[in-house]
Amino acid sequence: MKEYKIQKDLTIAKLKANKFSFKELNTYILTVPLYFYKSSKHKKYATVQMLICINLNESDYEFEIIDENNNMYTPYYNREYGYSKLNKILDKKIIQEFKFLEKQGIMREVKGENKT
Repeated sequence: MKEYKIQKDLTIAKLKANKFSFKELNTYILTVPLYFYKSSKHKKYATVQMLICINLNESDYEFEIIDENNNMYTPYYNREYGYSKLNKILDKKIIQEFKFLEKQGIMREVKGENKT
C-alpha cells in the first residue's frame, strides 16, 4: 500500500465535512464500512470496518481494521496462512478510501514510498 500523510493545512471543518467525529484533544475518527453481511431477514450490516484516527497536534494518522464487535480483525493482519479473497476485497476498499480522502484534501500521497 502507498504511504500517505495528512495535509499540512488540514482543518477541523474539513474533517467534519467528511464525517470525521471528535474523539479527544484534536483527534478525530472516521469509521468506514468495508465488508457487509446480509442476514436471512435481508438486513445488511457491516462486519468489517476501518477506523481512521487523525491527530491534528501531531499531524499524523493511524488506521485499524476491526470486526463488528470493535475488536481487531485478526484475519486481515495474520497473512501467514495465505491470502484470502476477503483480504483482497478489503485491500481494494482501503486503497479506494485513501484515494477518496486524497481527493477531499485530507491525505496526500508520499511519492516514492510504500508502506509495508
